[in-house]
Amino acid sequence: MNIFLEKIKGYVSWLNTRVSFGVFIFSGIVIASFAWYVSFGLQGVHTPVAAALSQATLQHVTSSTNNSLSLLTEPDDGVLQVKQAIEQATTSIDLVIYELQDPEMLQALADAKLRGVKVRVMLQNLSTFGRHPNQAAYDFLQSHGVSVHWAPAYFSLTHQKTLVVDHIVAFIMTLNLVPKYYNSSRDFIIIDADPVDVKEITLVFNADWNGASIDAAAANDLVWSPGSEKMLVALIQSAVNSIDVYNEEMADPVITKALEDAAKRGVLVRVDMTYATQWKQALNDLVIHGVQVKTYSSSARFYIHAKMVMVDSKLAFVGSENFSEPSLQSNRELGILVTKTDLLTGLEETFKKDWAGSRTYQ
Repeated sequence: MNIFLEKIKGYVSWLNTRVSFGVFIFSGIVIASFAWYVSFGLQGVHTPVAAALSQATLQHVTSSTNNSLSLLTEPDDGVLQVKQAIEQATTSIDLVIYELQDPEMLQALADAKLRGVKVRVMLQNLSTFGRHPNQAAYDFLQSHGVSVHWAPAYFSLTHQKTLVVDHIVAFIMTLNLVPKYYNSSRDFIIIDADPVDVKEITLVFNADWNGASIDAAAANDLVWSPGSEKMLVALIQSAVNSIDVYNEEMADPVITKALEDAAKRGVLVRVDMTYATQWKQALNDLVIHGVQVKTYSSSARFYIHAKMVMVDSKLAFVGSENFSEPSLQSNRELGILVTKTDLLTGLEETFKKDWAGSRTYQ
């Protein structure tokens, strides 16, 4: 067992002996909010209770330390640790991924199965201009005896990107496992050894694997879609001084308005992304309302694929969710809220570097 996995096991031992008063308080808030909901018969997605639950989650996460998390920044750090985690698995591997076209990762999964590891892979059945880019991976895994499923059809897409190894550690990723993007895309991987998070991710994986739709929208520090829009809006609304944003898309009017409203109340809001014509109107609206926007050219060798929202340099969201209605409301997606100081510093330093390298949008 290498040093990395030994550290993960150390985290798990520490966490299993910890009594989390914050979780107890958060649970009480959730129960009280639900009772209030039942008593008054409120209906609909955008209810006061939904907002209260989002705010309660933010307060709970802000009071925690996220000690079980670490960060990989792409393309700088590479994906070797992901491959090594697969190679060193001893009991189980659960992978859910939007795109899988990496021969080395595929071989590592097949080798794990060969040595007796229980391997399950869930892929989105992509269809792009008559092509099915995940079909080769599906066929390879199936031919090597690996259990592989197409993602359930009750989501618009399964865009989630997670790897859970030995029920000990989860890799929550913004990137797909496609080598041609490894050296050119800004992406992040959060390595999470919190047993509560790992258990929740496994629970949802099992449900999706078995075609049993469940509501995973309110879970500890995890941010699930469908239903992540209200949490991200609550995060943006909580800002006092600053908001830094990476995203691949800018197509959700609710998120756009929340960013505009933050700028109007005096928050420094910065958005950095790769330009595409379909985001032009939204970017124009952001600039008109005081949001600072910078972009990389669509022809640049560097591409912003990451999805991040950092608030006041104290709390950040990192995940697979794009700013679009399908991604936030009807896809299966997963992100995480982060408060650990070294992770925030790493995210902030990366954003500053990319911000300096991009051009002001006009």
